[in-house]
Amino acid sequence: MAINIPKIENPKDFFLFHDGLNNISFDLDFCITKKYRCRANCHMCYIQNDWVDDENFYKYVPTSVPTGDQLKKLFEIFDYYDVVSTIDDLKYLKDNHPDLFNFYREYGERFSISSMTDNALFRHVEVIENDIKAKGITEISFSERFMKRVPIERILVALDRIQKKIQIQKIKIIIMPDCDNTESIRQLSDWAQQCGVELQKHLEFVAGIEAKLDQKDQYLLDLEDAKKHESTVYTEENGEIYPIHSEVLFLMNDGFYSELKSATSAHRSVPFASIHDFDPVEFLPKVLAGKIKDYGRYVHQIKNKTNPYFLYFEYVTNKIRVNENFNFIPYMLLNTRSRYYQQLIASGKMVETGKGLLNAKMSPADPIVSLIDISR
Repeated sequence: MAINIPKIENPKDFFLFHDGLNNISFDLDFCITKKYRCRANCHMCYIQNDWVDDENFYKYVPTSVPTGDQLKKLFEIFDYYDVVSTIDDLKYLKDNHPDLFNFYREYGERFSISSMTDNALFRHVEVIENDIKAKGITEISFSERFMKRVPIERILVALDRIQKKIQIQKIKIIIMPDCDNTESIRQLSDWAQQCGVELQKHLEFVAGIEAKLDQKDQYLLDLEDAKKHESTVYTEENGEIYPIHSEVLFLMNDGFYSELKSATSAHRSVPFASIHDFDPVEFLPKVLAGKIKDYGRYVHQIKNKTNPYFLYFEYVTNKIRVNENFNFIPYMLLNTRSRYYQQLIASGKMVETGKGLLNAKMSPADPIVSLIDISR
């Protein structure tokens, strides 16, 4: 079932303007381990079937933290991003791998803490209070199902404890069918307003949500607000998520992934690039090739061939070619306001033109992508 799919009327334009290199224009999500593993056991977790089991996770736990040249390279990469967030389960690291946890004790101020969901809030309170001084928390999401089960007073106490230490940037409430949490949502909304924390309400587009849309209670659901912030960039079929890779990259210790599932599963795919040979210009075609490879896998897995996302993945896989020997990045492919874009200019690696970024030492202009049959 694919629900709330945004229109992709022109796949060429969608790729150029909304996909492309967008996933290096936002956060870089980092793990000290080589695979992502969270033990919060949240009900709404969409990758819970992809975890490496505890008996085998040791294979992905490094024996040492980054030092020397590896640490220097890591921080060089971080300098190309406005926000670098850790998605590690910090409570797990503290309890089981103190040497890795000490990496965050020492360098925590270089990181934000990435999105937390439901149970992860309580796992991290004491760590944030006592151990790690991070830049802030990007987002905390609460499902209505979680808010129905957990007293709102307990949630607000935990939020207060965290907010006293670091700034929470956003709280997201996932509006679900068959849940009535008007009073809890009101109290959480009031807390966010008093603390200057952005609050968003998103809709879980599943069977039964239509009835919820008819409810006009401003605390339960501001429909216009929820629709305004709803930016679904994935489709779902038979419980499997197929996302467009337009938001974030995942760096698992020393390997880059385009999707969280690949960064989690032991069998899904290998990293598309490594930090050890990182060059900020040569990295860009690897980013594009990595996502196109994932899209090709989606094409073989999605059964509904009329799904707009299937048609988009098929188009990108078949019609777009990556040029490793490029010297020109069209402006629409990489956000001109992103730190990555600006760092390419500041480092002298590329110069800005009216149409994009150019390596002035090479001519004529040779774009990073070519489009076959661009009339579509």
